[in-house]
Amino acid sequence: KGRNSKSDASLASLDLADEDTVRELLGRLPVGHVNERARLKTALEKNFARWWQLLQSEFSLLLYGFGSKKELLEDFANKMLTDGGVIVVNGYFPGLTPKQILAAAAAAVHPGTPSRDLHGTNTETLLAMIAEATSAPHLLAHRNKSAIAAKE
Repeated sequence: KGRNSKSDASLASLDLADEDTVRELLGRLPVGHVNERARLKTALEKNFARWWQLLQSEFSLLLYGFGSKKELLEDFANKMLTDGGVIVVNGYFPGLTPKQILAAAAAAVHPGTPSRDLHGTNTETLLAMIAEATSAPHLLAHRNKSAIAAKE
């Protein structure tokens, strides 16, 4: 049987390329089905008002299917989620925990406080830190299939 081991690695310890570099590299890849993708995106954008209503009624949104929804969700956030802060989580890491997300979000709304300093903070305090900084925080989480499969 395999050994159970837990890593001490955290989001802050990962040496990741910045978002601009990733976008630039992805931009070099050939894009297929351009017309179909544009039509689909336009059709989905017509749902933005309904999605906003659902969020205001305290429902969650789940988008699934082939292809990334990242650009669509970012467009939705930029156009519709203007009533408070938006927390974007690129959750491609199987070991990512909700507490790490809260610590990073609390650090983001409190400049000068590194998230690693908040990992020992209890959940209620982290939520209070976020709530005092923004009246209506929204969470956008992206996750790819390989990260989900790695966890199962």
